[in-house]
Amino acid sequence: MSHICQALIIHCMDFRIIKSMREYLENNNLLGDCDAVSIAGGVKDRDFILGQIETSFSLHKIREIIVSNHT
Repeated sequence: MSHICQALIIHCMDFRIIKSMREYLENNNLLGDCDAVSIAGGVKDRDFILGQIETSFSLHKIREIIVSNHT
């Protein structure tokens, strides 16, 4: 059985943005249809991020990558 989802979202783990991130996912019909990676500081480690993208695509054939960096 294959499990396919629309997107991979990579975002900062900061608790202050969780509500906004959930609202974004709901508003874009992605809640329950995306892989999520939560990392302290966001997308600073390029090699780690690329590995997560490869894994998500390999497992779930994602069609989109959404990156939200903490500034």
